[in-house]
Amino acid sequence: MSHVPAGYNAATKRYEIVSKAIFSFNSLTHKCGTEKQYKELFELAPMIHGASTMEHIGEVNALAIIKCPDSYLSALKATSEEEISASVGVMGITLPPWEVAEAIYSYLDKPRFKNIIDKYFRGWVTDCTDSNGKAKVGCNFANN
Repeated sequence: MSHVPAGYNAATKRYEIVSKAIFSFNSLTHKCGTEKQYKELFELAPMIHGASTMEHIGEVNALAIIKCPDSYLSALKATSEEEISASVGVMGITLPPWEVAEAIYSYLDKPRFKNIIDKYFRGWVTDCTDSNGKAKVGCNFANN
């Protein structure tokens, strides 16, 4: 008879709940969501532990910002520091950072997004796009 570590069932249950919640946001990778939907996605990020769920939420976040940078950045502006850091922190896990950088490059000069881009994406844009906003494939970014 094998011994099941204490907390295993609770950890498994938590993983299942978080995974299902992330899966419910998969539609945001195909179409633009509302600010409310993005904020709900951001609320999940600090709860994520484990490689597979980090990859999944990172991919959803990256595809959402690539597909709909305006609505994604608007929602990000109205989000807590903890949720922003957790969401942006996993964004480059599954998709190349140059794709994200190219998607948001045109937003650099928009005053309403300047602070959020400077704080969380400046390294992505500086290291992963050229002066015309085109992706530098294979860049090594520093998210600063």
